[in-house]
Parts: sequence; structure tokens; C-alpha cells
Amino acid sequence: MSTGLVCFAAAALGLFLRAPDTLLNPQLIAEDASILFVDQLGHALPLLLVPYQGYLVMLGRSVAWIASPFAAVHIALVYNLAWLLLAAGSIAYFCVRARALFHPCASLTALLLLPLLGGELFGMVANVQWFGQLVVIAACLLPRNSATPHSTAWRAAQLALLAIFALNGPFAVLCAFIYFGLIFAQWVAARLRMTRVHDALSTYVDSLDEPSLAVVMAAGLIQMLVVASQGAIPAQHQAHLLVDFVQAAGGEGVQVHLLGSMFVGRTAFDWWQAGLLAAVLLWRLPASVRIGCLVLLGYGWLCLLGGYLKMKAVDMQPGDINYIDRYVFGLVVFEWLILWRLLSAVPIVGELRGTLVLAGILAAIGFDNPVRIFRPPPRDLDWPAYARKIDAGEAVDVPINPVPWHFHVAARQKNR
Repeated sequence: MSTGLVCFAAAALGLFLRAPDTLLNPQLIAEDASILFVDQLGHALPLLLVPYQGYLVMLGRSVAWIASPFAAVHIALVYNLAWLLLAAGSIAYFCVRARALFHPCASLTALLLLPLLGGELFGMVANVQWFGQLVVIAACLLPRNSATPHSTAWRAAQLALLAIFALNGPFAVLCAFIYFGLIFAQWVAARLRMTRVHDALSTYVDSLDEPSLAVVMAAGLIQMLVVASQGAIPAQHQAHLLVDFVQAAGGEGVQVHLLGSMFVGRTAFDWWQAGLLAAVLLWRLPASVRIGCLVLLGYGWLCLLGGYLKMKAVDMQPGDINYIDRYVFGLVVFEWLILWRLLSAVPIVGELRGTLVLAGILAAIGFDNPVRIFRPPPRDLDWPAYARKIDAGEAVDVPINPVPWHFHVAARQKNR
């Protein structure tokens, strides 16, 4: 059995165990119900070009369209199963695609044992994009694998699927910033005659998968045009915003997601973050691994900054922002993997012992606070009872989690 299939099976099982109610008692939650399901209801074609919160969400819209022939009473199970398969597939792809930097077992360990404070990433098609970002990042920002070439048709299908993932959220835009940051660093190194740095950067850029990179860059441009046309996020003008971000999100938000709770003050943890960056720069690592780790760190912080600015734009307080899983997810996964990379580079440790240490630390965090590993089941609002009324064509107001969210379905001609 291939590494990818093993990783997929392990990821699917791990995700199910962390939130078994997604399949055992499926419910539509938040945007899955109020946006994806409601918008697709009564439409024969997928609403792929309809933005949500300022950007296209093609993956979620595709799931809503594929699920639309099913009776409403079965929709919650179909959505949740789609979430599980897509999230597990995204994890498996990252594990295989990032193996030049991290052993697949280490990637699986970090992704499946990561403490999550609210469980908002589980059981929601609308939030599968936060797992899907792993596909976009790995495809365009990490060195390509020297695998057996596939047929042209298979390659075209891969790129088409990548385009759907890249046009689902802002992640292609973030990847574009990081890629052009690499090009700029390469240019600066050439101007400053830093030959070794320039050669390392050139080798890394040349190792990227050009077709995948082209797809993601094009998707990033499309998403930027959509965001600009929507005017979704107001500009931020506070001079102290960067300081607030470093102190609040960097010193607290990252810490509680990385370690499960606050162990040190914000400033002390900011210094720890600086130490991690210094270790990546100074540790004895292959040049491609060093650059790859810096790329992932840069992406993670950029993603967190984007989420922070978005939440500040709607007047959320830092204390609330810091406990939102989705914006910190990528960064803390990459930080744990970078810590594994640094530890496993020590000769007496190696990759196997490093993976065991990583698993032990994350398991200890979960054991200390199980609710951060296993999502508490959402309140049972009896979705099937309301779904039968929808199937019957009745007008109905449906309560959904998180309470007091709800959505309304107008009366329709009963399907025959």
C-alpha cells in the first residue's frame, strides 16, 4: 500500500476519532447550512462564481452542488462525510508532498494531535479550506518530488483539482506573496554578492513545480480581483496595530494553540518565537530544508496576520481573536514540524526518536486537557425533523449550531 493511502486512512480515522459525532449524529453547522446549503437549494448548476466574505469558495460550492440531489434529511451526513474525506485527503497530500522536509509520520503526528481550542475545523465543509490550504502550500511552495511521471490526463486532473482548492479562500494570495518574497530575496542576494545565499535560493526556486505554481499564482490573481471588487475588508490605519499583533496574537494566540495554554508571558513567548527563527537560520540543516522551513514560517505568520486584520476590522477584541483556531492552525502545525526537524537533525536523536518525542509532547498536552483533542458534540437540534419539512416543500425556520444561528427556507412546490 502506498504512503499516500496509508496517510489518508490514518488521517480519516484520526479525524473521525476527534469528532465522531460528525458521522454518528450529523448536523449542518453555521455556514454549511446558512450559506452553502441554502444558496444551492433549488439551483441545478453549481454556484462556483458566487463569492462569500469577499472571495470565491469553489470547494465548498462544489460539495454543496454534488450533495444537492440528496434529500435534505441526508444532507448533513453527506456534507460531513465530504468534510472528512477532503480533510483527510489534504493531510495525506501534505504528508507525501512535504516529505523532503518532514517525515510523513511526523506530519501526521502534528496534524492529528494538534490541540484545537474550539473544534471549529471539524465537521464543516465551509472550514475544510483550512485543511485544504495544506494542499495549496505544498503544491506550489515546497520542492517537487522526483516521483514517477503520470500521464498527461492524470496531471491535468491534478492541476484542475488544485485550481479548485486554490480558488477556495485567500490562500493562493498568501502563497503569491511568499513566492514573490523568494524572488525578491534572490534579487537582493545577487545585488549584495551573497553568492551562497543566492545560489541556495535559486536552487530552491528552480525545484518548485512550475505548473502547480502557475495554477496557484493565477488563482491568487483571480482572488485578489474578487476581493477588490467586493471591498470586503476595510483598510487598517492604527499605527499601533503591528505592536498589538505581535503582543496579542504572537505572544498569546500562538502560545495557547502551540502549548494548550499560557505558560509564560506574552513578551517572553515573543522572544521564544525569535529564538525559533534564529535556530532555523543557524542550525545545521540542508539549504533546501532551511529555506522550506522559512517559507512555511513566513506563510503561517502572514495567514495569522490576515486573519487578525480581518477580525479587527469587525471590531473583535484580541482576547477573542486569540482563541480562534482557523487563523493559527497552519502556523502552529508548521512550528511543531520545524521543532521536529531541528530535533531530528541532532545525530543522537534522528527522525524516529524525534517523531516519538513530538507524539509524546502533543499527547501530554491532549491528556492534560482532552477537550482540546476531542471536540465536544454540538447541541442536538434535531436536524432530521426540520429536513423532512424542507423535503416536503414547507416553509421552515431552522435552528443551527452555534446557537442562536438559524436559517429560513421558503415554501416550495413539493418534489415528485
